[in-house]
Amino acid sequence: MIYIELFTFFQKEMSRLHKTGKLVCMLCLVAASLVLSMHPGFSSPRINTSDLSQESLWISLDLPAEKREKVDGIINDEYKQVKILQKNMLITDLSNFNTLYRLTNYMKKMSDIRTTTNNRILSILSPEQQFAFENLLATKQQANEKTTATMLALNLTSKQQIIIVNLMLQSQKNVWATIADTSLSWEKRTKKLHTNIFSKISAFLTKDQRIMMNTWLQYDDGTIGN
Repeated sequence: MIYIELFTFFQKEMSRLHKTGKLVCMLCLVAASLVLSMHPGFSSPRINTSDLSQESLWISLDLPAEKREKVDGIINDEYKQVKILQKNMLITDLSNFNTLYRLTNYMKKMSDIRTTTNNRILSILSPEQQFAFENLLATKQQANEKTTATMLALNLTSKQQIIIVNLMLQSQKNVWATIADTSLSWEKRTKKLHTNIFSKISAFLTKDQRIMMNTWLQYDDGTIGN
């Protein structure tokens, strides 16, 4: 799995770069991996959080009310762990070995929770529903390498890297809070996720970086949003 391979690579590289004083070189990969963990898709020229996050798939399945309640129960059960992990997860210095290790460890645990949630949801679905769900997951997974390459190609400054990592962390936090909000219907939760994350990132990029991001992502109208 690409995510696990990246995490293993992080662990080895953090040790090596810490000794050479080049730890900051890993920050582009960290930012890229945070995007990667959201499993972006390429179906729309306007990229919303609902398009990006794998978690949004959990509340987009065509299920009867009884199974929706079971999915909500699974999500809220896992959300208990997520809230603990996300508490005070703000990055201020990505050149510090301990900070970077804490961040990559956080991402690994979030990935594990996501995998567990996927498996628990699959267990309550019919064979036909499982097939549809797995196809949706596979479609989003195919975009991982390209999104990582896009972030790496931007040649972000240290300041930009910190801003973007925190944007991604906040976006992930908002996604979980939204999908776990059982006071709203699945449709209203999905609508609430319609925020353009790449538009937010774009605000902190130079003109050349924005052009490069548009080019790498290759959307129909060549834009990343308003």
